Formats: sequence, structure tokens, C-alpha cells
Amino acid sequence: MNVVVVGLNFRSCPLPILERVSIGRDQLDKSLRTLVNGDNVSEAIIVSTCLRTEIYVVAERFHGAVGDINDFLASIAGS
Repeated sequence: MNVVVVGLNFRSCPLPILERVSIGRDQLDKSLRTLVNGDNVSEAIIVSTCLRTEIYVVAERFHGAVGDINDFLASIAGS
């Protein structure tokens, strides 16, 4: 089992970007389904507060999972 963590916080990125990747309670179920629907991630947890957003996943394929998480964050950030 591979566990992958990808996160952003107020020290690692500008606040406007952190605000765009913040995941509210109303977006949580859809976000989790999006992450686990592919072949690379089997389980996911999202921690999102005003100062950080972190995604923890159980990865079936490490590099694929990292790519899926990065693509997910880019899509919600509007990139």
C-alpha cells in the first residue's frame, strides 16, 4: 500500500491560490468521488481549512495518483 499526501498551505503558496483550492463541506462528496473514480486512487481523505488543503490517498499507482491529485487541484483552482 502506498499513501500519498499532497498539500498546500499558507507558507507554500500565495493566499489567492490557497483560497481557490479550499474545499467546502458542500464540495466534499463530489471531490472525494472525483479522486477515487480513476484507476490510481482507491481511498481518499481531504483536510481543508482556511490555512491549508491536504489530500491523503491510498495509491494503486504512485505516480498516477500524484498526477491525479495535481490535476484535481488544478481543475478546482481554475488552471
